[in-house]
Amino acid sequence: MPQYIEIAVVSSDIEALRAITKDSPISQPGIAPKYHLVALHKPSGKRVIGLSELDNIRVLFWVALDEQAKIVCEEFHRRNTNNKQYSRGFYGDLLPEPVILVKSSTEFKEVVHKVYKAFCASS
Repeated sequence: MPQYIEIAVVSSDIEALRAITKDSPISQPGIAPKYHLVALHKPSGKRVIGLSELDNIRVLFWVALDEQAKIVCEEFHRRNTNNKQYSRGFYGDLLPEPVILVKSSTEFKEVVHKVYKAFCASS
């Protein structure tokens, strides 16, 4: 059985967040990676949450959509690594970079595919 993983997709621009993630296969039925769409400023709607709503200790992979978001993701990851309860488990090997920067929907779809392959390989 694949190992559970939560991914945070973070952006300082909610419109860019919606545009880049639109039509990506991030909501799959059954057992699948769990994605959180996170806006640094003014989150809205059911799909997009604010950073304060994210249980960041559960996030094993961070996808930043801009430089400001990348800085925030790196800081949260750094804090997580200082927590004794935090472990990336198999994903430390399967997705060695815990924080990545993605700037287009094409890149994002490639990352989603990479995450899904790692998810399947973790079983």
